[in-house]
Amino acid sequence: MVSFLKTSVLVTLLAAITNGSPVVKRHDKYIVHELERDDSSLDKRTETESQWFSDTGARWFTKLKLGSAKDPVRVTVDTGSYRLNVPVPGATCLKTTCAPDAVFHPENSSTYKNLTEESDSTYSGPATKSFKSTDDVFFDDGRKIPGFEFDASFSSSGDIGVFGVGNAEDANSNYVFATKHAGLTNRAGYSIYLGPEKNQGNLLLGGIDKAKYKGELAIFDAEQNINATSIITADGKAYPFTKPVGFDTGNAWIGLEASIVDGIYEGLGIRGEGYFECDRVLNTTDEFTFNLGPINITVPYSSFFYRLHQGDYGCAGHIYKVADDAGAQGIGLPFLREVYYVKDLENKRIGIAPIKHTDESNIVDFWF
Repeated sequence: MVSFLKTSVLVTLLAAITNGSPVVKRHDKYIVHELERDDSSLDKRTETESQWFSDTGARWFTKLKLGSAKDPVRVTVDTGSYRLNVPVPGATCLKTTCAPDAVFHPENSSTYKNLTEESDSTYSGPATKSFKSTDDVFFDDGRKIPGFEFDASFSSSGDIGVFGVGNAEDANSNYVFATKHAGLTNRAGYSIYLGPEKNQGNLLLGGIDKAKYKGELAIFDAEQNINATSIITADGKAYPFTKPVGFDTGNAWIGLEASIVDGIYEGLGIRGEGYFECDRVLNTTDEFTFNLGPINITVPYSSFFYRLHQGDYGCAGHIYKVADDAGAQGIGLPFLREVYYVKDLENKRIGIAPIKHTDESNIVDFWF
């Protein structure tokens, strides 16, 4: 889902000695969207899409309250796109009827406006056909973003809407900037925590939860892509990255250069990207190490492979080859589940640290 941008990346490690730790103080200008992993039946998806999402813990979603009726609409959180897109009554999702809890009802809102301008977007497969619209977005405590611009779709390439929080500085249609311009946050930035259980994740607008990661954040001066160093297998084989890498919650897989993918599969004794016995990758404590420069992130082998069907011995991988002309490699959920991910859209910086699974919380304002 990411449209990768070229950027010059200067990497610095945030250390308390050099840059200073954030002052721990009461901070209430933030918004928390609780996230839940989609473990529902895949029977409404195409065969290709079922394979794409199976066993990944993919498609973390939340519910937004849209319009004067505060219509709860389920949407997929996507850091790789920048607009909100929701289907309306009568819309088709994957050429069938959209899920009822994913549909927004503009006829029930006295504040809805159809801007009568078509807006087509492509996430994967066919384009999503929509009209630009505006309405209020409400929160449980009564606060709201007034007149937020989004796309109301009548033909969707997905089975639910997409909640894009990626790069764009238009406060009318970029949710992260809109929360700041509405006075709800101090900084146009967010943090993402994906917990071990299906209902433990959250998208935190305007804040950083210091309880949810280990050590200090590694800070990258980058808008979308970073110049990482290498990926290292459990037997110590290092495969250098020659292309930048970009991070995307809307990507259920890991897209790497062909030489890296070939080397990983060959090292595992797997021919090509076909099916293989699951014991090689699921019943092991082996890990990949992502050397990002100032920080290393370890990810279990089991996060990159999945069992084709319950009870079967056959497995397949969530690692695929990016095109030779791709500007960057796509790093999706198998990696992002292992890190606390922070993005400052305003100052164009990314923060990454190993995740710490805890119910505790210590939310502070952006300090870098």
